[in-house]
Amino acid sequence: MGINSNIDILKKVADIERLKCQLLSNTADFFMATAEPNGNNTCSDILCILLSKVYLLAAQHGISFEELDTKTAAKLRNQILDNMFDDSDSATQNLLRHLTGRE
Repeated sequence: MGINSNIDILKKVADIERLKCQLLSNTADFFMATAEPNGNNTCSDILCILLSKVYLLAAQHGISFEELDTKTAAKLRNQILDNMFDDSDSATQNLLRHLTGRE
């Protein structure tokens, strides 16, 4: 393994660690924003950032966006079956349709 390969590996590890730290920081930002009056716009912005960080972190681990969507839909279906989510809840059903529409 050459020095360039080692540098590439170190860069990838650093990128993953940076994404993980940003994910934690953005999660804290989201919880702070929920405590603010009229924080809905801020919350939606932070949720968009969080979602993009999850997709980027998955990609860094070799998980395609499609695979992430498929696995998320399967987990959601299992959670509905295990009564963790109400299957009549429109938000849950809309999310499931959104995810499976990409399959």
